[in-house]
Amino acid sequence: DALIPQVVELFEEPKEPELTGIQKTGQKPVSRLFQTPAVPDSFPPVCEMSVTDFSVYIQNPYLFYLLRVLRLSEVSDSARELDAASFGTLFHDVVQAFGQKEINRQNELQLDPAAESSRLNDSAAFDAEKDRIQKELLGILKQYSFARFGSQALPVVGIQCRQMEERLRVLAEKQAEQYRDGWRIWTVEHPLHAYLRENGGRGDVLKFGPTKPQETTPKPMLIHGKLDRIDFRRLPDGSTEWRIWDYKTSKETPVEKHFGRKTMKDSVEPDDWKDLQLPLYLHLLRSARQSGLPEYKDLNQIDPQHMRVGYISVPKKAESTEFCEVDWSEAVFRTAEEKIREIAGKVHAKEFPNSGELSIWDRDSLLDWIINGPEK
Repeated sequence: DALIPQVVELFEEPKEPELTGIQKTGQKPVSRLFQTPAVPDSFPPVCEMSVTDFSVYIQNPYLFYLLRVLRLSEVSDSARELDAASFGTLFHDVVQAFGQKEINRQNELQLDPAAESSRLNDSAAFDAEKDRIQKELLGILKQYSFARFGSQALPVVGIQCRQMEERLRVLAEKQAEQYRDGWRIWTVEHPLHAYLRENGGRGDVLKFGPTKPQETTPKPMLIHGKLDRIDFRRLPDGSTEWRIWDYKTSKETPVEKHFGRKTMKDSVEPDDWKDLQLPLYLHLLRSARQSGLPEYKDLNQIDPQHMRVGYISVPKKAESTEFCEVDWSEAVFRTAEEKIREIAGKVHAKEFPNSGELSIWDRDSLLDWIINGPEK
């Protein structure tokens, strides 16, 4: 009996839905088939975020609520090739294994970075080193692709793996250049959990709230992330410099990824940020050092005054592969800290308005249906 009125309602003229508490005034209402629900008052404040959560919130706070708070996900078994995410995951697994093998090799052979740098100035030695790295990378790719796809992988997957081989060949040469310049891999896939702090991770722990009248104690925001790789180089005066790297298989530069534009503006404001990944990596590492926790004792080796961030970009156009270090000023990073603090405060206060924004990868997906409704 209940089925008949449900079918009748489905084919009636759609009614204008009422805006709920989670939506902004003047915002386009969503479909009557899915009305955006308000966050329940009983829902606890969000007190933990990942590094990637910040870019999701910037894109659409309600999308953050769906994906990161409610942890909704769409499952599909229709894939017949590696999508961008799967391709990137395989690539990251390969370079992570390579990085760890290189660290082990450096320790076992007790290689002196300065002596190795001098040796690699010889063209024959450099070519031999490039070939060694290439052999390691391709061997790991072969091992991992077989373990993941077996010997009967679809032809398109085989083509994608050969495309990855081309990227790794170019990366091998770029890595040899890093060794020639005196750089060494210090760690890979380094997990960090630390609280947001004042002064870019150097000061006291930030507190947010309370969000309810009955709450009296402000709470900190815990941030977690995993650094793809940290390199170091010892300078002639005995000091060291450090670089936090994030691998990218897309062609986006750090400026394009973080600001959504080709070149930097003359003056950067907090709302100019579209992604906060690299500033958050610096903040996270400084905060972990500041925490004094035993598990982060090794971070005391890092000189925070000589620490930079950037991308190891290995795009489809393999010849464009590069180690791209950002040269943003302290003033630019301060605007990032303002944005980080703003977002953390809004997340803790459960402010999740639906802006209707989605990435191009989510167009015409279930997420698109939920965010914008089927009648868009």
